[in-house]
Amino acid sequence: MVPRYSNLGGAIFIMGAVLYPYVYITARASFVAQSICVIEASRTLGRSASETFWQIALPLARPALAAGTALALMETLNDIGAVEFFGVQTLTVTVYDTWLDRGSLAGAAQISCVMLFFVLAVLGLERALRSGKRFHHTTGKYRDLPEESLSGVKGILATAACAAPILVGFVLPTYVLARDAIVHLSSGLTEDFWRAALHSLGLSLAAAVLGVFFAIVLAYGRRQTQSKFVRIASFVPAVSYAVPGTVLAIGLLIPLAGLDTRSTTQPARCSVSRRVSSSPARPSPSSSLTRYASSPPRSGPWRPGSARSPAISMRRGAHWAPRSPKCFGGFICRSFGPRSAPPR
Repeated sequence: MVPRYSNLGGAIFIMGAVLYPYVYITARASFVAQSICVIEASRTLGRSASETFWQIALPLARPALAAGTALALMETLNDIGAVEFFGVQTLTVTVYDTWLDRGSLAGAAQISCVMLFFVLAVLGLERALRSGKRFHHTTGKYRDLPEESLSGVKGILATAACAAPILVGFVLPTYVLARDAIVHLSSGLTEDFWRAALHSLGLSLAAAVLGVFFAIVLAYGRRQTQSKFVRIASFVPAVSYAVPGTVLAIGLLIPLAGLDTRSTTQPARCSVSRRVSSSPARPSPSSSLTRYASSPPRSGPWRPGSARSPAISMRRGAHWAPRSPKCFGGFICRSFGPRSAPPR
């Protein structure tokens, strides 16, 4: 049985151990994409290895670090299971209690508005601090960073430091869950379980495919045009990912309640949640797509990577648009590509 530490420190430790890959993956991709030419130029000008890291390499990785940190913050804000296990009272838990236990959808909506205000403030502050700055290479002089092998005490310490988060955040929880699942295997594999698993798989696949499609279209359109409408449209999914799932659920429940065609046949005192759950316009796929549409372009080095060479879009438009106007590539090029004629 897992010990239950009902304090804020335990929740912080567990959430940090579980959510560290958000920052690690994006930061590693950014560091790997950096050129050794920048590092060598810094060392040639007299900076030490530590000064080069703190003053050159780390600022270049700022967009990736900010994206990973933002994802971790949003997941923490959206979490309800871990904080309830540790007995920590958060706004997300308060929204659930106000909505389900007290039966006040209006009160839950008011708390959700407060959470949305803080999310918008944090995202706006990050964008304001990064406004007008460029964090990618625009030169053709690029060489990969050399790999250095560690041995002896340094190798042991590096291996232990890299293995500790994996053991605490993945191996140990997986072992506990697998052990409990094996113990209750016979009583858990019911028909309702397989039906719920099939529904979850279908919903996740549909949301993933649609999310990647819309995210790439928005990100590519933002890169190719200066239209304010496209920029606003690409910023909305970023804000929606920061909104907790509870807030999205409440925001969808209220307007969809008016679209319920079966409300006239149900009792007058029927709750909003029950009415919407029986409606054909189910909010689950739309809420998943709304929240996760911004993950593909924001969780990795999409923007700095796509901005390395402006000629990429010109080559793609010159090759695909005239020959495949009906395919996805031709649609992207004709919709967001340069308006000038391709070079001959």
